[in-house]
Amino acid sequence: MPASAIPKPAYHPPITSLTLPTSSEQLFGCDGIIVLIAPPKDENSDAYLYKVGMFEAKWPRISKPNYPWDKKSYHGHSHFSYQLARQHALASVEKVVLWEMFFSEEAVGNISGDTPFPWGSTCIWHKDAWNHMLSNINLAHVKQGSAARQWTSADLRALIAASTVHSLASVIEGMASCNIGEPIEGNSGGLSFQLAPNAAQFLFNSEEGKTSPLTEPINIPVLNRNNDLTEIQNFMRKYGFRSYTSIMLDEEAIRAAMSEAKQARMTAMIGRLDKDAENQINNVTN
Repeated sequence: MPASAIPKPAYHPPITSLTLPTSSEQLFGCDGIIVLIAPPKDENSDAYLYKVGMFEAKWPRISKPNYPWDKKSYHGHSHFSYQLARQHALASVEKVVLWEMFFSEEAVGNISGDTPFPWGSTCIWHKDAWNHMLSNINLAHVKQGSAARQWTSADLRALIAASTVHSLASVIEGMASCNIGEPIEGNSGGLSFQLAPNAAQFLFNSEEGKTSPLTEPINIPVLNRNNDLTEIQNFMRKYGFRSYTSIMLDEEAIRAAMSEAKQARMTAMIGRLDKDAENQINNVTN
């Protein structure tokens, strides 16, 4: 179903999640964004608060020592180091939470002794990855002309060993509890922020070869009665995001979502009990 055919909701849904197979270059060096939404207490107010997290996700297949999880960008630099440099322009907006996420290749719930990922899929703050990169002159992407080599599995293990690592759940919990990042004011249609001038001059538009610095506000839409999914898809394509998730931090919406999830679990459990009872009856009669 095309996005235009999806009816606009009359309220903010508790969770909106989209993925796009975008081929656009990532302007911010991130392929995922998570937006937490706090609605106003006054139903007549349109003053919303938002928390924004952006991340770059990698699947390094670290059990294969020579797996080339990093690659060269079109300019010859390490692609991951170049992404870190792009992210660092976003770091000027201290309210935005930035991290790197490395997917574990292990089965869900199985963490072997050899893996460097204590949480399965593991998150590292951007500042830790940035500082680690700068400490290694061969990886550092600071200015055009100083080509950074590609990251290896050994480099990643060293980064993890030198960093405080987190689970994705703890990152989102930290954002929601205001232990990480700061709220950004917006309205029911979304939020907007601007890069610091000294950072914007180093972050150029995502089209290769375009040299005008990004000075326009960054407008992040959310799904509501005035925005449909097309607005979000256009935002994702513009900035090169492959994953977009927004979560409503509203007690009533959360209770409704939990109630639906609980009902689904109860239905599944009753189905299993019915099946077990049927099997027991069949065993007795046979």
